[in-house]
Amino acid sequence: MRIVYVTRSFPYEKKETFLIPELRFLKKEGHEILIFPCGEAKRVINRDAEQFLDSTRVIITKRASTIAALFKNFFIHPLICLRFLAFMLGSKSYHRFVTRARIFVKATVASEIVKKWEADHIHAYSSSEPATMALYISKFTGIPFSFTAHRFDILENEILSTKLKKTLFVRFVSEDAVNLFREVTGIEPGDKGKVIHLGVEVPGYNQIDKKEDGKVILCPANLLRVKGHVYLIQAMLILKKKGIDFELWLAGDGPLRESLEEFVDHLHVRDCVKFLGYVPHNELLKFYEGNKVLMVVIASVDLGKGEREGGLSIALMEAMSYGVPVVATRVGGIPELLTEDTGILVKDKDPKALAEAIERIFKDKQLRMSLGKAARARIEKHFSVEKNASYLLELFKSNSFQVS
Repeated sequence: MRIVYVTRSFPYEKKETFLIPELRFLKKEGHEILIFPCGEAKRVINRDAEQFLDSTRVIITKRASTIAALFKNFFIHPLICLRFLAFMLGSKSYHRFVTRARIFVKATVASEIVKKWEADHIHAYSSSEPATMALYISKFTGIPFSFTAHRFDILENEILSTKLKKTLFVRFVSEDAVNLFREVTGIEPGDKGKVIHLGVEVPGYNQIDKKEDGKVILCPANLLRVKGHVYLIQAMLILKKKGIDFELWLAGDGPLRESLEEFVDHLHVRDCVKFLGYVPHNELLKFYEGNKVLMVVIASVDLGKGEREGGLSIALMEAMSYGVPVVATRVGGIPELLTEDTGILVKDKDPKALAEAIERIFKDKQLRMSLGKAARARIEKHFSVEKNASYLLELFKSNSFQVS
């Protein structure tokens, strides 16, 4: 099968790396992939993404061939082009107008490439700009499309009602995402809404029984408000006052780096908190493979509609697949991932609850072992990329969609 993927920026930059296991599985199964990022070609930061560069086509908007393709499309599809022009003119800001214009140009050029490539299906990895681009590639080519909806993209509500009407199906990454879709659009997805979790590659070996006692708490999360680092750092102060010997490793970077470092100094926990900065994905997995991490903690918070945590955490899934015990907060789709016996869930914005959960895992080796075993089993059963990507592939093959 020949599948087109429309992304925000992948394989460039740091985002959308959760795509890698799925794309790798599809290629391993013998399917061909063609990737169109909505953005421009930039630096590839994740080494695992380099393998997809040969399958990527970046549309340069300022080229004579692009202008020619636009005129050709206006001649062949005048009504579609005029409707999109009206859509652009309805933009509420200049930035939105420019963005929509850029997406239309890219969709026009991409449609020519997609037709020549003889693609079977188009899938967008976000319900915002990528889904808009996929929708119009589909209109120009007659090839069915679908899209994945997370959370941040649903909040943008970029013609979601139109996309739902025209798409083959919507892949929601969690039940929480389905509920948010209903809340934002007032529309019931119905049979077109499919909950298919993101998946991870489960390591072929089990190190749970070999795990040694340690003191490293790993937080693999970008330094953003929604990740709740301030509450986790406050929890470290509570643990330090209790005399618990630990190290908190913050693996990630972001705009809060400077303020968080100042906060660490203010609380006098610099001796037990390390800022690792951006850690390449393969290096992060080596922490688990080498038994360097006692537990993983992500203290995400709900800051309201404009800034809410995404779906199910890939970072938590990966730790669980290695049998690493995890602590997380009840926000977004995380409660769909963690059950009582596979990890510890606490209320968000609660340093005391975080500290108590972390202390329980520190002091109870049997609990660590049982959580690790149950966590790995849950990932194998419900969140492996093989299972979830196979289901997605079956939907791609259904093709019961007529473009109109």
